[in-house]
Amino acid sequence: MNDRTGDILLVAGIFTAIFGWLKLRALPKGKVTIPSVTVTLPDGTKQTAYAPRQPAPVPPPAAPFSPSLVNDFFMPSMTPPQPTQAAAPRVGSFGWASFDEFAAKATELDVFARTLFGEARDQGRLGIEAVAAVIMNRVADRRFPNTAREVCLAYMQFSLWNEGERDLPNSKLALSVTDSNSAFRTCLEVASDALSGRLKDPTGGAHHYYNPKKATPRWASSAKSSKQIGDHIFLVGVP
Repeated sequence: MNDRTGDILLVAGIFTAIFGWLKLRALPKGKVTIPSVTVTLPDGTKQTAYAPRQPAPVPPPAAPFSPSLVNDFFMPSMTPPQPTQAAAPRVGSFGWASFDEFAAKATELDVFARTLFGEARDQGRLGIEAVAAVIMNRVADRRFPNTAREVCLAYMQFSLWNEGERDLPNSKLALSVTDSNSAFRTCLEVASDALSGRLKDPTGGAHHYYNPKKATPRWASSAKSSKQIGDHIFLVGVP
């Protein structure tokens, strides 16, 4: 190494030292305050004690990575869809294949409406309301079951549900009809009114009725009063 090269290195070293010194001068200056406490010794003198410097707090470890973050925020489609329950069919929107299934599964409104359909669908709305009133009068009477469903399906009370008549066309039609039939829609409306307490009784409190064109039962003669609505005679006071 010649003298010229040595001079260059010397000058470079001087400039590097000056640059480093200037950077240190540019750093912000802070004042560190060490907490102190004054204590009184047994001989009455006072002395100042300084608390030792506390180490810097250690930051808590970062929460471990959770793969659910990807599913929840970045890739929601990866979350499996929750199963949904199918809506229950509307009452009257389907028919029944058999009486046994109907008697076991049908709602009270459906049983009520199909009974009205089988008994009075050709009697106009007032005639349907009269049969519905008889059913509700029986519900309120201790001699009969206390629900419209049980009253309608009671043994040997409404002929279309009797064992010997369930295979006849009237019973089969009452089981299979849907609310696409206008007469059945009327029966559903009347049954709903009756169950909700909105139905007015056109029979005067009857618990029994019959169609004299088809048969006159022996118990009809024991009634205290009667009223005819359509083809049916409604009886009050049958023991």
